[in-house]
Amino acid sequence: MKFILILIFVPYSHLAHPQNKTIDSLQHLLHTQKEDTNKVNTLNKLCVAENNNANYSIGLQYGRDALSISEKMNFKKGKASAYYNLACSYGGQNDQLEARKNYSKALELYEAVNDKQGVAESKLWIGHTFTVLEENYSLALKNYYEALKLFEELNDDENLASAYQFIGGTWFSYGNLQEASKFFIATLKVSMRMHDSARIAQAYISISGVYTAQENYTKAIEYLIFGKRLFEAMRHRGPIWGVPFCYTTIGNIYERQGDSAGATGNRELAKNKYTGALNNYFTGLKFWKEINARGDAWSYTSIGNINIKLGNLSIAKSFLEKGLQLSAELSDKEGLNYSYGSLSHLDSMLGNYRQAYEHYKMYILYRDSLVNEENKKKMLQSAMQYHFDKKQDSIKAAQDKKDIITAAEIKDQKLFRNFSFAGIFLIVSFGSYSFYRYRRRRKLQSQQEMLNERLRISRELHDDIGSTLGSISIYSEVAKNRSQKNENADEAISKIGVASRELIDKMSDIVWSINPDNESFEQLQNRMQSFAAMMLTPRDVQNDFIVDEHLKSIPLTTEERKNIFLIFKEAIHNIVKYAECSKVEIRLLAENDNLEMYIKDDGKGFDVNEFRPDGESLGGNGLKNMKARADDIKAFLNIQSERNKGTTIQLTFKT
Repeated sequence: MKFILILIFVPYSHLAHPQNKTIDSLQHLLHTQKEDTNKVNTLNKLCVAENNNANYSIGLQYGRDALSISEKMNFKKGKASAYYNLACSYGGQNDQLEARKNYSKALELYEAVNDKQGVAESKLWIGHTFTVLEENYSLALKNYYEALKLFEELNDDENLASAYQFIGGTWFSYGNLQEASKFFIATLKVSMRMHDSARIAQAYISISGVYTAQENYTKAIEYLIFGKRLFEAMRHRGPIWGVPFCYTTIGNIYERQGDSAGATGNRELAKNKYTGALNNYFTGLKFWKEINARGDAWSYTSIGNINIKLGNLSIAKSFLEKGLQLSAELSDKEGLNYSYGSLSHLDSMLGNYRQAYEHYKMYILYRDSLVNEENKKKMLQSAMQYHFDKKQDSIKAAQDKKDIITAAEIKDQKLFRNFSFAGIFLIVSFGSYSFYRYRRRRKLQSQQEMLNERLRISRELHDDIGSTLGSISIYSEVAKNRSQKNENADEAISKIGVASRELIDKMSDIVWSINPDNESFEQLQNRMQSFAAMMLTPRDVQNDFIVDEHLKSIPLTTEERKNIFLIFKEAIHNIVKYAECSKVEIRLLAENDNLEMYIKDDGKGFDVNEFRPDGESLGGNGLKNMKARADDIKAFLNIQSERNKGTTIQLTFKT
């Protein structure tokens, strides 16, 4: 239930309550003021108040008025606040691209007036836009950590809690549950220091999300109950979604436990868990209906699904249809996708195959629509850059054309013209023949490249993915056998989780390497920088990444690009695991038609004399694989290291 899970990673704001009295007072004051700094401040306060009332369109108007007066007066601090508040309004309307533009303008002005608080808050929310708009976790974390450092200097506990929450949520989304848990616990500690019940409750919910992902359902429910009790104690002083959210999420966990019990053949336990899920879904539904929130549609569908699992098919149908109706009224695509998928499954069980097919078509339609929307968000930034470049190229082409016409008029001589015609004829003839030969050669080359690529992917899927899936299958059988014997299957299940994450990582590398959008060296550089930042920044390892500009235009084949990245990735993994360093220097240079990659750390190093130069004893599969990948692309790999003097890895590849 994506809607439910998203809520636990959005920081709670104390100001998220109606402020009608404040707005009335500010509006009265506004009518008595002249166009000066006081009026700008009043307009900015009104923008904040309307945003907190979720009246974002009204907030936008107040923010624009504040910006207009500030620009006339060149009141930088007023402009900075106006841009920041406008960004909040756009964010409330889920226009994250406009929000980022305005946060960036606010950041520039806050830096100009040396306002650390404004700088920190702008960086925090710029990071949030990278998470929501593009799922660019490396850039999100960069901004979050910079904001976190400033909040620590300012002793700003409230924003510290938000920063910890954002960082934890980002690591959770990335799948790093250990880092996520660390920051959610930090959120909890700061919130307790502030005696902020709402933030404490939300921290409990976030920690529960980690336990749920780890399938430690007992702990997950325990923390959800902690959060629910706090929300109930706050009554109308806390976020209105708190209590129903907890009930619904507890229901979801009971449903997961029922699915697990059913998979192992324990029908009685599965029935008990499904009944517990049903009770919590009904209680959650009661609260969702009171606050008129989107959760009631999801609750109806969840109740319908539980009744399918309990065999109450006629009851299930009525709840699923109600969930579908509410999702349609709210234009909730995710809810519609959820409802249509459930109805298709129910119709199949009832033998209504024609209706099941129609519902399945609608399920696919909304699923594809959601995927397309996600892809559009990721392509939006690229499209903006493309249109800018296209406009610049158009201007340049117009100027070039004008220059050619002027040159032709000056050189209007008969002899030159005759020779030109003859030359043009020869050039066109030769060019046509050359183009034909080129097209034919490229076609054959493309066919061969496609065949080679298919063979490479087939080999990788067979070797890497096949072996990993084989291990998952074996561990699954082990877990099944142990469960049937009432033995502890945690170890086998844990190994399945590790193998699954390795499989995802390998598939990600394969998909990235064959994506035609990643053919340039610049795309390779961006992926390397993101990976280095993701691995080194959380461990307080300084990362200096230096790239020769001349490399950005060089072409690389899919095989070359993949092997260079995997050698780099293995080197960074080894640094994180073994080096115990504080600084890593990465250099990508163009030297004598060669690509030179240097990765140098100041860690504890090792004795390279222990390893033979043939690469057969390079201390583990990691270094052996690096040597093998270098050989595949005819590159030279050199590893230099001394104990307590760090390690330098040099890859030399002829471009």
